[in-house]
Amino acid sequence: MANKFENPWDAGGEYWESNALSKNTNSSKKAETEKTIYINNKSSKTIYYKPEEGNEALPVPPKSVSYEPLDGVATHKNCNMVYKVFTGATVEIDEKGNFDPDYYGVGDLVNYFAGGWKGQKWLEGLHEKGDYKWDALFEVSKNICK
Repeated sequence: MANKFENPWDAGGEYWESNALSKNTNSSKKAETEKTIYINNKSSKTIYYKPEEGNEALPVPPKSVSYEPLDGVATHKNCNMVYKVFTGATVEIDEKGNFDPDYYGVGDLVNYFAGGWKGQKWLEGLHEKGDYKWDALFEVSKNICK
């Protein structure tokens, strides 16, 4: 063998060197150009989200997507409530404003423990801790059902 590796498929082995995805292969080029869709709004209504890093309420128009990581969403399903999303999760919103969260295939389970619909009591708890980052999204949620 041309190198010190016993198995040619070991990292650095001769087959690894010619086949590794870390090389500039078609697979790695495809991954570099694809973006993660964090919100897929399939409804006919505008929904709003709070970015993971930020405190504003940003719109996602009907039948469109957002590529920005999110912290929560307000939809026409529940007025005066927001849906807290687990960090790194993606969501799909249907016509009725329902959520289909995904987090590596276990979105519903993760959101059961770390996310889900949150109301005024939850917001008040954040305020007691000095956290006002959710205020803009809650403000939008008051009128989203009209």
